[in-house]
Amino acid sequence: MQFNFAMQKDVKYGSNERLFIAWRKIVNGYSGYEYAPPLSASAKALLATEGGADKFAQYYGDYFVKGCVNGASMKIVIRTSSSSSSSSDSLDLSL
Repeated sequence: MQFNFAMQKDVKYGSNERLFIAWRKIVNGYSGYEYAPPLSASAKALLATEGGADKFAQYYGDYFVKGCVNGASMKIVIRTSSSSSSSSDSLDLSL
């Protein structure tokens, strides 16, 4: 009498990951002064006094907005990942 026995196991695994990055800047235009506006008479008088630069900065600040660039910018990051696995068992018997 002869008896045959065979067993087999098969396992598979796979994984994928992808990264997509997109960046876009859109400029629609500029609105503002072409040249800095002139100082008012009161601002000029304040600058002419003792310690005028410090007083001017305290009253008016130390910068002005000359204009504004209209538009937008965006960054898109998309990450995908997937995995798969399979397993199979087989058994072979014969007499």
